[in-house]
Amino acid sequence: MVETSDKLRDELNQHKRTLIWEAQQTHNAAAVPHAYSKASLYAFRTRVSATIASYLGALEALGIIVDDSVEREMLAAIGQLTSVSPSFVATPALKPAKHLAIRRSHQMESMRIENSLRRKLRIASGA
Repeated sequence: MVETSDKLRDELNQHKRTLIWEAQQTHNAAAVPHAYSKASLYAFRTRVSATIASYLGALEALGIIVDDSVEREMLAAIGQLTSVSPSFVATPALKPAKHLAIRRSHQMESMRIENSLRRKLRIASGA
């Protein structure tokens, strides 16, 4: 995961800067925290997807056939990667009620991404 993060860092930072700049151009105070949330979720999904692809590529390169036990191990490894939800930092100017709403939305989307990544692993492994 660290290696994947290093490879994707520049791309993810550029994506984050673009989202924040676009949000600032709307002159809407709630758009900026939402942009931070979207950038965090995008980075999370991109890093974990790339890590899954790397894991599956390593299994294929080593000639390991993905059976039930290998799939369980992979799901456990991916579970550890996805169990830490992506961080969300709100700006101080955001009102508490809006902060809670954006944070809740961020958490719900994070759970959807985790479930989606688990399904992706199962499909990719042929289960």
